[in-house]
Amino acid sequence: MWKDAAGVGHTVALPDPSTAMTARTLAGLERLSRDERAAALEALDDFYWSEYAAHHPNYFTTSDLGPIGVGLPDDYIDTEVQSADDVMTAVRNTEQAWRIDVLEAFQDYFEQTKAARDLDLVPASVKQTAMVETNGEVLWPLAHAVEALDALARAGLVVLGLDVRKYDEDGRFIEVAWSAYDGEDPMKAREHGLTALSRVDIPGDWVLVTWA
Repeated sequence: MWKDAAGVGHTVALPDPSTAMTARTLAGLERLSRDERAAALEALDDFYWSEYAAHHPNYFTTSDLGPIGVGLPDDYIDTEVQSADDVMTAVRNTEQAWRIDVLEAFQDYFEQTKAARDLDLVPASVKQTAMVETNGEVLWPLAHAVEALDALARAGLVVLGLDVRKYDEDGRFIEVAWSAYDGEDPMKAREHGLTALSRVDIPGDWVLVTWA
């Protein structure tokens, strides 16, 4: 983390956050249950807003700043992880110059690996038609979106949002928010999403599905 002339803090996003973690840290994260991963993400978010954002831009003093434009070094995060509490202990024990960088590395890791883990819960035919982006976002062709919503609901996952994308020949796209559900029931979320997909004016041929 460093500050610019206006006092705004910056971090360097890592394309692959696992590079900042040692093998034992990654092994521990991989063993975490779905509930522990969700608890860790919630705790990381709470820490960010309560401990950092609430005090920004005075969270860091000059002596605590990291080098400008530099991301976390490889294998910087080296800790035993068996629970969400261990993740938060690792963040809190990090020197202040790198603390938010470590927090964001954990957040990015959980978000980028969530899709792969959750897609193991659905039938292979549904998984094979999915397109998983490098940031962890998951899309299905419109023709397969209904089957995807069915499978996610049967797996106990709550579909929170649908966004419709239309790609051009260069791979650029326009994205339109299409459906949002704020409940906790997988089957009600499914019905909400299916109702949205039943409309005849869908402005694209890919559906970005967000779930919890």
